[in-house]
Amino acid sequence: MVLVGDPDQCDLLPGLSGLSEVAERPRRPDNISIVNLGEDDIARHPMVAGMLSVL
Repeated sequence: MVLVGDPDQCDLLPGLSGLSEVAERPRRPDNISIVNLGEDDIARHPMVAGMLSVL
């Protein structure tokens, strides 16, 4: 299973993200990995990418 999300996008209370909480836990089973992607990993249409950089 793959869980994908953006911890900065949250419709709950400000600063409250369950995804962040789980990803930052110091103890996880050995067979669970966390991969953090950056801006260079985003593949979008150039027009969408341009709008996101302005927002």
